[in-house]
Amino acid sequence: MMAMPPAAPPPARVDDPVAELRQLAAQLAGAYRADPGNALLARELRMTLQALMPQKAGNSDDDLDDLFGALQA
Repeated sequence: MMAMPPAAPPPARVDDPVAELRQLAAQLAGAYRADPGNALLARELRMTLQALMPQKAGNSDDDLDDLFGALQA
């Protein structure tokens, strides 16, 4: 009979998600500097940095609507 692998520990509680994201961004930035050709690291770093950026009010397509309006004028 095969032995069951040990159960994974429960996930750690995150008290400050923004601080965790900043720490993750710093780790990803360091890893990307060490391996700048790694597209997966670049993508994860970009997405983490975007999550840290302040969200602007309004629709995310507002900038495109303004651009298309200016082009049609």
